Amino acid sequence: MKNYIGEIIDLTGDSYLNPVPAIYDNGVHNRAVGQITSISVHHDASFRPHDYDSVARYHSEAAEHYKRLGPGLQYHYKIDNVGQIFQIRPWTTWLYAVGSAENVTMLAICLDGNFENQQPTREQFEALYQLCENLCEQHPEFPATWPDVRSHNDYSSTACCGANLRGHILPIQDKASAQAQLLNQGVYDWPEYQSAPPAPTPPPPAPTPTPINPGTTETPTPPPVPATPPTPPVNDQTHTIEETNSIVKQILAIVTSIYNKLIGVFK
Repeated sequence: MKNYIGEIIDLTGDSYLNPVPAIYDNGVHNRAVGQITSISVHHDASFRPHDYDSVARYHSEAAEHYKRLGPGLQYHYKIDNVGQIFQIRPWTTWLYAVGSAENVTMLAICLDGNFENQQPTREQFEALYQLCENLCEQHPEFPATWPDVRSHNDYSSTACCGANLRGHILPIQDKASAQAQLLNQGVYDWPEYQSAPPAPTPPPPAPTPTPINPGTTETPTPPPVPATPPTPPVNDQTHTIEETNSIVKQILAIVTSIYNKLIGVFK
C-alpha cells in the first residue's frame, strides 16, 4: 500500500480555498484544537471522472460554498481519486460542514465522487484509512479518536457520504474495525501509481560438490602412469662365448690342414 499520509499536499496557502481571516456572518470561526471531538466523512456528491484536475475541482466546489455556506471550501481535507490527500483548512478554523451545532467541534474529510452511484476507489479507501489513523492515534492534542469517526448523516438528515461509503464508516469503532472496513476495498483507479511489487526472491545457489578427499576441495592428483620398461641390454657374456667359438673353429681348421699335409708326406 502506498504511503499516502507521507505525501499530503498543503493548500492552506490558497487564499480562495482558505481565506484568512475567514469572515462569517457571526465573526471569525476560530477555535482551540482541543475542542475537536469528532471526524466527519463526506462525499462531494459530484461525478468523479477518471482523469481530472483536483485543485480546479476544489475551486469550483468552493465557489458553490461561497454562495451557500460561507467563504472558502468547507472541508479541512479532500481526497481525490488517486488517494492524494489535500489539507484545505487549518484545524483551528471551524466550518459549516455537518449542518448542526457540532460544526464547531469536528474535522471534515471529503472524498471526491458521488457515492450514491459511484464507488470510492481503492486509493481513496486506503488514503482515508491512513488519514484517520494519523488523526486518531498521532494527535493527543485533541480528544477525537476511532469511535468518533462518523458519516455526515450521523450529524444531520442527509444522504452524505453516499450509500457506497456510508456503510464502511458507521461500523468503525477501533483500528481493527477501520482496517476491516477501509482496507482491501474497491478497485485501483490508477494502479500504475502504486508501489512496484517486490522483486522475486532469487533461487538459492547451487550446492558445492563434495570433495573426494574430506577436508579439501582440491582435485586429487591421479597416480603416475608407469613408464615403459627399458629393453634389457644384450648379455655381454653371451657375446664373448660366441667370439671364442669362432676362434676355436679357426684353430681346428688350421690343425686339420696341417695334419692332412703330414699324412701326405709319410705316404
